[in-house]
Amino acid sequence: MHNGLNYSNFGSNLMGYILEKVYQKPFQQLIISKIIEKQHMYDTHFHTPRDKRNRLANGYLLGKPRPETNLAKTLWGAEGALKSTTTDMLKYIRYQFKNDAIVKESHKKLYEIDTDYWIGYYWWNIKNQNHDVHYRHDGGISRAKNVLVIYPEKKIGISIFTNESAISVNQELSNLVYNIYNELK
Repeated sequence: MHNGLNYSNFGSNLMGYILEKVYQKPFQQLIISKIIEKQHMYDTHFHTPRDKRNRLANGYLLGKPRPETNLAKTLWGAEGALKSTTTDMLKYIRYQFKNDAIVKESHKKLYEIDTDYWIGYYWWNIKNQNHDVHYRHDGGISRAKNVLVIYPEKKIGISIFTNESAISVNQELSNLVYNIYNELK
């Protein structure tokens, strides 16, 4: 379905670099000032404060404990360095329904992969496979996985994350998201 075009963490960091050059501010500072602070996401961090570190979930790969990764220290930390809570993810989902220039730009269709299957700025923009229009981004490391799906027409957003990582987890989370949406709509 992807016709050989793949998402890459290098691309995310390249975008972080471009944003720094355009706005003349460090990437992480841009994300904090333009999104995290404006949406009052006080439990979302690139670098988790010491007094909140005990709230981080232990991560597992195939049932075996995995050490914490510190993606915030890689290049720009644009490839998934943020740590967040359910409450803050709900704030982020609400943000996706706002009439906001950043949100509108992020939802733009940039490159068509297949009929009604587009890449935007870090969102898959999908309206095929018998699904309503939705924006989707999956993420994960060797100790956690997340699926975030936004249905703009229905104003439904679903974020499911787990502290378990394995190839099968992606498909399980994906199926769960679509099952929840079908129950809600």
